[in-house]
Amino acid sequence: MRILIVTSFWPSRRNPIDGIFVNQQALALSELGCKVQVVAPTSILNFSSRPRSRKNSDKIEVESPLYFRPPRRLLSIRSETELLPALVWRAVASSLKRYKKNAPPDAVLIHGISPFGLLAPDLHALFGVPILLTIHGIDYRLQAASSQLRSAGAISKMALSCASILLVGSPLRSYAEKLGLDTARLRILHNGHEVVERKPVPVLRSRVRILSICNLQRLKGVDLVLKALGQLRDVGVENWSYDIIGDGPERERLKRMCCDLGLARRVTFHGRIPYEETMDRLSACDLFCLPSWGEAFGIVYLEAMTRGKPVVGCRGAGAEECVEDGVQGFLVAPHDVDSLKIALSTLITDFGLRVRMGKLGYATAKKFSWTKNASELLSIIENLKDREGALV
Repeated sequence: MRILIVTSFWPSRRNPIDGIFVNQQALALSELGCKVQVVAPTSILNFSSRPRSRKNSDKIEVESPLYFRPPRRLLSIRSETELLPALVWRAVASSLKRYKKNAPPDAVLIHGISPFGLLAPDLHALFGVPILLTIHGIDYRLQAASSQLRSAGAISKMALSCASILLVGSPLRSYAEKLGLDTARLRILHNGHEVVERKPVPVLRSRVRILSICNLQRLKGVDLVLKALGQLRDVGVENWSYDIIGDGPERERLKRMCCDLGLARRVTFHGRIPYEETMDRLSACDLFCLPSWGEAFGIVYLEAMTRGKPVVGCRGAGAEECVEDGVQGFLVAPHDVDSLKIALSTLITDFGLRVRMGKLGYATAKKFSWTKNASELLSIIENLKDREGALV
């Protein structure tokens, strides 16, 4: 089967971790025998984010046509949902038409609504094959303008052109409904992760290593972790260190907070580092903590669990898709420093609990893999093709 992926997310020269989940899914599809072609357009204003290589394997080809995308702050909702897709289509159409002529796909998989999901009507008209759209998270700008978008029609046209709309986690269902997407086309398809086959062995250390991996945005809750750890230090729970991997607009504020709380010697900001090094640090930590209330699924929790680490996530968010409170780790209330402090204190002071939760997390994580995700995706595509054939 030939699958064409059109995506906003793909590892780049500047950020080798960005969109790695799409890359991993594409590799899983190729390992199942698919010929995978990837079109990852890049704005000429962000040239350094072009893909690092044109080929990831013998079965994956990557092309990155350039297009002009004005800064989002300068675009109205109408411009972003109607004028921008037309601008993008002009830039990428020649590349897509080559695929139509030389190696037409059996299905097209789009990642993200804006701007490439909005090309669904054009893609369906060009290829005449099932179009599938994957939504990975909440776009708060689109959500805020949901009533306006319903009347504008661009989102509706997109939804009608998609044979299936895939949500990586159930927290996205209400978001999709607010956008007016056809509920009959919605389907949950959980993301996967790279399964670690070698069973991890926990180590008892004098200082518990806590780790967060995320883009440093306010909704990730890293500031709450710092406040909770500061309070634990004040009551004598001091046998811990905290590593933060990632970068973003909150970095400087978080570093100032560390200094204000007197935690600068205990907290290390690593910035963005290569994926392999990130996973090595995840293997070396003792517990993973990310009380984010904005996760749709949260692959990083699975990446921690497959390495035998107990995790701390947030109730009502993506962590609930794979974590049961008190089983593989703890789920705390959103924005709640007190419940986060209790969860961290319990895990820091109880090595046996960390071991038990880590074992249960490892068993759970093995149920989620990119191979399973790719197999389910191919099954969805086959059913869509059979249904279209029956209608013909």
